[in-house]
Amino acid sequence: MVVQGFNPKKVAMVTAFSVPFSSFSAFITYAAMGSVAVKILFFAGLAAWAGGYLGTRVMQKQMTPQSVKRLLGGVLILIGIKFLWSVV
Repeated sequence: MVVQGFNPKKVAMVTAFSVPFSSFSAFITYAAMGSVAVKILFFAGLAAWAGGYLGTRVMQKQMTPQSVKRLLGGVLILIGIKFLWSVV
């Protein structure tokens, strides 16, 4: 969507809105299989909430759309390098 010219802040917001739905469906699947560790669930949930809250606050208050675009591009380049490194 960023490549198509949409505002990177809005793209990140829409993408972040869809994450809880897929995460909840995965949680339901693991719960149905009986493999949910409550201690890990608590700490991972707390860390995810804090990271999401802080990331959203920083992105909306302190970052320009251009810097969000550069950050997303940098992350994608790092993921590509990691992928290539694991293939070799």
